[in-house]
Amino acid sequence: MSILLSDYQPGEAAALVRLFYGSVHGVCLGDYTQEQVNVWADGTADPLLWEQTFLRRQTLVARLGGDISDFGATHEFILQRDIMLDFKMPWVALLGNHDCLGTGEDVFEEIWGEPNFYFQAGNVLFICLNTNCMEYDYSEPVPDLSFLERLMKNLPEGVERTVVVMHVPPFDLEFNNNVANVFQLYLKAFPNLMFCMNGHAHHYKINDFFDDGVLYYQTPCAKLRGYILFTITEDGYEHELIEF
Repeated sequence: MSILLSDYQPGEAAALVRLFYGSVHGVCLGDYTQEQVNVWADGTADPLLWEQTFLRRQTLVARLGGDISDFGATHEFILQRDIMLDFKMPWVALLGNHDCLGTGEDVFEEIWGEPNFYFQAGNVLFICLNTNCMEYDYSEPVPDLSFLERLMKNLPEGVERTVVVMHVPPFDLEFNNNVANVFQLYLKAFPNLMFCMNGHAHHYKINDFFDDGVLYYQTPCAKLRGYILFTITEDGYEHELIEF
């Protein structure tokens, strides 16, 4: 992997603000408390002020992979795909917020497919959504409620239960919280919403964001050597945190 050092370029501040927030609230949670990282990066940083600071002094930006527009994402996507091709069970990939940097979404779609999709296993409908709103600067509908509307009107035959999977959960800084409550209403309109799953925050946690009994299971990252195993039965489901 190559590292390219170059001078800061006007207009890069917004991406660096997101990178700073994500690093503090993701990587640093292993060494600091949630309260500490909230003070360190409270989500109110102004990209315009950062831009002025960067331009007043010599600011260097390190880019991995040598491809400035992709930040190395193309190589990472291909490497991950090649690893997963050896996996012996069915699998899918969801778009994460870091995957959206540069032309990352285009690379993701070329290798993995659409950012919003669904599949059916037995009588369970699995809905997989792009919820990385901040990366789109509100220029596109994220989450895409029209996708949910179309799916609701054309449900696959035999669907009796629903599971929803996403990267960024409601009420996170990266989520479009202007539509958080409407988003939840859309999800609950699907047959027997069992639970939701999300990533993003790297640590295992169970949230009832809307106090309506719909649980959001937050999976830990691979770095923390853990994942969640769900077993769906005729009567409901069970889950278990697997640490390895």
